[in-house]
Amino acid sequence: MTFIRPRLRKPMGYALAGAALAVAWAVRGGPSWFLSIVIEVGVLAIAITTYLRGGQDSDEGALAGSRADERQKLLGLRSWALAGNLAMIAAFTGLTIAVAARGRRLVAVPGNSRRRGLWLPARLVDLRPRGRGPGR
Repeated sequence: MTFIRPRLRKPMGYALAGAALAVAWAVRGGPSWFLSIVIEVGVLAIAITTYLRGGQDSDEGALAGSRADERQKLLGLRSWALAGNLAMIAAFTGLTIAVAARGRRLVAVPGNSRRRGLWLPARLVDLRPRGRGPGR
């Protein structure tokens, strides 16, 4: 991303992510399609604010303008490491609880799931092909 000026990198990232969310919400349709416009206006406001903040000569402006010093980069790296460790602990805890709650089986086997006491939605339990297939 060296072809994009450092001050524009974060605002453009926010604008692109917000545009993708707004398009996804509009494609979703339904009675609340107009919220995609609200999402896009809010994201554009955040992107403009980030761009303006990036021009300031402060710690916050340096972070918004993608020109952080070593101290700020180390702090960001440590926060990513903490978030990764917490996500790993949460995943392990969830797996442990799932094993304890469901007993011996974690994988659904077609046709046998209801007899073993494993609850799954009906679409996932009945995975057998319907009707006669070729060669039967």
